[in-house]
Amino acid sequence: MRLLATFWIALKHVWYNRRLEAGLLAGRTVAVAIAAAIPIYTSASLQRGLVREWTESSTSRPPFAVMMSYWGTGAGPATGPGVPTPGETASEGSQSARPESPYERVHALLDGQVPAGIGIPYTTYARAGALGVKRFVPADPSRRPAQSPFADVWFISNLQDVAEIIDGRWPTPHAYDDPTHFEVVVDEAALEYLDLIVGTDYIYTAGAGANQIALTLHVVGAFRPVAELLDTTHWVPVPPFQNVFFVTEEDFKGRAIDVLGLHPASLDWYWVFDYQKVHIHDLGRYIQTLTNLETRAGQLLPGTRLWTSPLTIFRFYQTRANTVSLFLIALSLPVFALVLYYVSLIAGLAIAQRTTEIAMLRSRGAAALPPC
Repeated sequence: MRLLATFWIALKHVWYNRRLEAGLLAGRTVAVAIAAAIPIYTSASLQRGLVREWTESSTSRPPFAVMMSYWGTGAGPATGPGVPTPGETASEGSQSARPESPYERVHALLDGQVPAGIGIPYTTYARAGALGVKRFVPADPSRRPAQSPFADVWFISNLQDVAEIIDGRWPTPHAYDDPTHFEVVVDEAALEYLDLIVGTDYIYTAGAGANQIALTLHVVGAFRPVAELLDTTHWVPVPPFQNVFFVTEEDFKGRAIDVLGLHPASLDWYWVFDYQKVHIHDLGRYIQTLTNLETRAGQLLPGTRLWTSPLTIFRFYQTRANTVSLFLIALSLPVFALVLYYVSLIAGLAIAQRTTEIAMLRSRGAAALPPC
């Protein structure tokens, strides 16, 4: 009952001084609104500017495209832990006993950490690799070599999703017991450019000098890119591929690198994320994630770095956001001070109306401060 009586007395005091209390409430509301409006207005204005400038500057790749690339020499077999010596076969270097190679460690890092660190669903994820442009000749010595007898051996992980077979079939991983024998497909543009025939074997010489290894490439089919998917959103490198043989990812990594010990000329990991889900207040997290992953990937496999990413525009807008926020805070300080002054005046008037009541309570023994 005592609590209800106290509440009722306080409510009556508020009602008797309702005009002053309304002014005090309005002043407090304006002060809180000014303090809250600064980050909201800054975020909204910078968000529009980021999306507009980001999309306008992204001409060759989608706005939120991230490509981590490794560039090597492809000159010969790789060395180091987890890589077999030249000529070592699968039976000699057991896959179960073999430690992880640098390529596998980088792949494990990027495959899991990039999507988790970004935290946005990706629309495309593809991997690609190349052994390097080398000379090739038909396995049949009676056939004349191509006019330009140089080609590369690639893999693209999503090739069967973005292309269609027009002659033959797709290659089968580990089709031959011989680890130097591969099934491959080619772009229809390469059939004429390299004078290739589906169903024919070609000898591709990988490596250099004493580390050369002859690979037998059996062309089992030719493909054509799907017209609706012919863009940089779906392709890591964009067609046409006039001088490229394509092997499966399993053969490239499981045989060319792990079994034969060949050193790739390039490796790519490519993601396309939904840029419309990016918010200005998350830029710091994206910058830290991409920068840390680039550093860690470079430590695991020297020569690995971010080839395509929005880091430049992210850093620019993060700096701009901090600058604009400080400017708006400085601009709002005088207004904020005026509102606080208004609130203090209204509070002073409310207290002045109760001066007589306060004096009477003190004359009857009330303390100036509540007891502790």
